[in-house]
Amino acid sequence: MPKAMVDINNNKVESSKPAVSILICTTGQSKYFKDCLESIFQQTFKDWELLICVDGGFLNPDVLEIIDDPRVKLYKNIQNMGLPYSLNLLIKEASGDYVARMDDDDTMHKDRIYEQVEIFKSNVIDVCCTGANIVNEDNLVTGYLPKKNSFNVFSFAFKNPVIHPSVMFKSQWIKSNLYDVKLRKAQDWELWLRTFERTKWYFIELPLINYRLHTNVDFDKRILTSKYQIDTLIRNPSIVNQFYWPLIVFGLASKLLIYRLRKWIRVLGVQRIHS
Repeated sequence: MPKAMVDINNNKVESSKPAVSILICTTGQSKYFKDCLESIFQQTFKDWELLICVDGGFLNPDVLEIIDDPRVKLYKNIQNMGLPYSLNLLIKEASGDYVARMDDDDTMHKDRIYEQVEIFKSNVIDVCCTGANIVNEDNLVTGYLPKKNSFNVFSFAFKNPVIHPSVMFKSQWIKSNLYDVKLRKAQDWELWLRTFERTKWYFIELPLINYRLHTNVDFDKRILTSKYQIDTLIRNPSIVNQFYWPLIVFGLASKLLIYRLRKWIRVLGVQRIHS
């Protein structure tokens, strides 16, 4: 087991191989984590294991009570190592035929795992993702993502066309295509872009997860993510077909400019209110 991660689970895990490994990385501080876990235990598909990495934080007693289950494997990073590092460690530990991602502040529809497994059984694919209901801090549905199925390489210039916590991978595929541990942001975007042209995708339009987007738009966070994406393409231009490279960089630079303008307009609005 990697030095940075220690197994802190006292449960005895059944020796039979599960069909699906569900992966969650958390600091343990999300107030929605309990809801997330309950949605997993309410799945109609029961043949799964849940691998949780506590990334430099700790779990509250109410969460520990919920995960007292032999299907749960609990790990802890001694210090915060970041999402891609933690995910890669869990991927290597996963024993399922399929690997499903989940975030600690989102919830699953009760048939999410069942629907995705059925798609894998009936199609020759590598990755299956789904639509999502957008929910706010009060768990109210405010929209749907993605607005249309836009799986083409150009879409990466303006948005991330794949909802990360909705994804299920074929185990062999994700074990051969790990996340870039150097990226603190946009690590899923980089993985999709790097593997897009050699990956067989399937998109389920049904909103099989509730994806939390906070009401207040954090333009600083969006600006930083856009910078990460541009820097990633400059450092590693080979992750995308060279014909598309300048078009994607141009799109990202345009998006970065738009975010900066919107932030500037918001600042001006606040200044006028207080003047």
